[in-house]
Amino acid sequence: MQRGCVIATISGALVILVVSVLYFLFVWPDQQRKGTSACIYVIEKAMGEYEADFGSLPEGGNGQVAALLLGDNTREKSYLTSKSVVLRNGQFTDFWKNPLRFGTDEEGRPQVLSAGPNGVFGDDDDIDSQLVREMIRIEAEKDSTTNAS
Repeated sequence: MQRGCVIATISGALVILVVSVLYFLFVWPDQQRKGTSACIYVIEKAMGEYEADFGSLPEGGNGQVAALLLGDNTREKSYLTSKSVVLRNGQFTDFWKNPLRFGTDEEGRPQVLSAGPNGVFGDDDDIDSQLVREMIRIEAEKDSTTNAS
């Protein structure tokens, strides 16, 4: 009886270990990318709302932009909550714990940029506002195609 319990416990632990390893190898990286994309979208939208109220985008470094959007502005208006983004030490970060960068694109729209998994800006794994907008457009097209069927 005891031997059967030991074998069942070891088997269960091995199954949990294998599932955990597979999750962190194949599922978690995609979740980090999607989570970072969602944060970029939320921050970009909040920056646009801030611009509509104040006539200009929030200025300053990451920490200053975070403070302004979280309500430390002359109107004391919060444009997002700390639960809707990833904050570390008063700065917006991506899901790889790297600080985000802010700027504007060619059309003057707010742009938020993540260095991606490797933490290096300017290479192929970066995630920016333009990429997020393209992903949203593709998802919307998929949804409309699915709903039309």
